[in-house]
Amino acid sequence: MSVIAGGSILDSRSTLSREVVIPACEEGRWDEIGGRFAIFPFQPKQALWMSYDLTVGPEAYSIRWKRRVTVDTGNPLQIEPGETVLVLIDEYLVFGPSVAGLIIGKTSWMNSGVVQPTTRIDPTWFGRFPVPLTNHSTRVMRLSRGQPFCTCIINDVKPDLSRDRWMTRDRVPHLGSSSLNYEGLSMEQWEPCSPTAATRERLEGIPSRFGPPFDLVIAGLLQAKDTIIHDLQTKWGPEAIREMRQAVVEEQVRLSEAHSEELRRFHLAQVELLQKQLVETQGWSRRLTFMMVIVVLGWLAALVLIIVRLEYIREGVPAATPERPSLGPPPPVPPPK
Repeated sequence: MSVIAGGSILDSRSTLSREVVIPACEEGRWDEIGGRFAIFPFQPKQALWMSYDLTVGPEAYSIRWKRRVTVDTGNPLQIEPGETVLVLIDEYLVFGPSVAGLIIGKTSWMNSGVVQPTTRIDPTWFGRFPVPLTNHSTRVMRLSRGQPFCTCIINDVKPDLSRDRWMTRDRVPHLGSSSLNYEGLSMEQWEPCSPTAATRERLEGIPSRFGPPFDLVIAGLLQAKDTIIHDLQTKWGPEAIREMRQAVVEEQVRLSEAHSEELRRFHLAQVELLQKQLVETQGWSRRLTFMMVIVVLGWLAALVLIIVRLEYIREGVPAATPERPSLGPPPPVPPPK
């Protein structure tokens, strides 16, 4: 197989209309397509001596998010860091029995960190097809509708492909398709990482692998954890103990001013009750501080599980999300009697 000889690709292209060429392809009448191959729509500015630049079509499919995306003038395709997207080409290609194609990536996109695997187009193929793109950079990459993003090199096939090897819809279900048809391969069930693997070092290393916005997310979580612990230790806990001590002192002063023995015994009982509540409150304050630390660590563990899940999915491994039990609100503080 070699590039088309005897001139540029314009010399071998069919000039017949799509309405004439496609029915001939459907019925296997390749000698009636008016040339060795056809491209609809054909733009001369995208044609070179041996290749043709292919452009972004109306659809794409995100493998990470498992959803179809519409691409138009006001809605460009966005590829997140580490994400693989199938991009439907805008051109309808028709390759006869004597022509084959090779889809390669453009150097400008590869220099930016977007990688596209090389794909072949066999003789007797007709239709559109998706081209996979993977963003290995740390930035969100954007592609506009009609923007050239890959190149098709057109090659001679000698001798022509024999008739018994021509493509048919029975052999190739997506032959002649104009839309994006994707069925994911079977993959192993995703398993979350063990708690021992979710270390602080691994959490802090996420931004360097995936880039923004994970740097802000991790920094915000760590700062929130430190702020909560600091406030519990320096503001809420000491203030509650200070108020309880003041109540005990005030009750003791009232006792010293009481003249009645009965009133004195009553106040003594109140002081003992307040002192007991003070001891219980101090113990509860320490338990609340511990519970808040556990809640913060639970949030961090949940984020790590989500990030690890994204990492596995980036490698093509789907998974189910485990449910996380709720810790619930802290018990109410009993009012002083």
